[in-house]
Amino acid sequence: MVNRILIANLFFLLIGCRSQEKHIFKYDETGFTYKNKLTYTGQINLNGFYYTKYKDSGFGIYMFFSDGYVCSFGSHSLDSISNNIERIRGIPYFWGAYIIEDDNLKIQNINSNAGIFEKFRIYEETGLILNDTTIHMMYKKYPENTYYVIELNQRYQFMKLDSIPSSENVLMKCKTCK
Repeated sequence: MVNRILIANLFFLLIGCRSQEKHIFKYDETGFTYKNKLTYTGQINLNGFYYTKYKDSGFGIYMFFSDGYVCSFGSHSLDSISNNIERIRGIPYFWGAYIIEDDNLKIQNINSNAGIFEKFRIYEETGLILNDTTIHMMYKKYPENTYYVIELNQRYQFMKLDSIPSSENVLMKCKTCK
């Protein structure tokens, strides 16, 4: 299952690079209700990334930035995380927005699996901040479908980075992508 996800991510990375050149991003930015809403008060670490080990192989990565953006992707190793971010900076469905309410973490991302003829849909992930180095991601749901909720049950641990990449991404630049 995880290998299929990693292969799909590579496929979308290639497709995303092509669409980046043509400036064709199919998503509706109006769904990002968390964008520019974060008030950071130190609940999570921002000088590194959070990761979880998948059962089969690879890792799930979240990198949070102080401006409310988050980068999330899969990787075969924990090396070169900053380089991975540089490669996917222009691909919308690797980026999202997040807010923190008490000890709850809420992330909005773009669904890269939407059909060819429909807009990319926004999905939300909900997690619990256990402490500044551990996050427990619990649920993933699509706001327009309140009956379809996926249980994640994944624990992410923090790893510090010596050099933090910029949070510059396509969601900052594109104001009317539809």
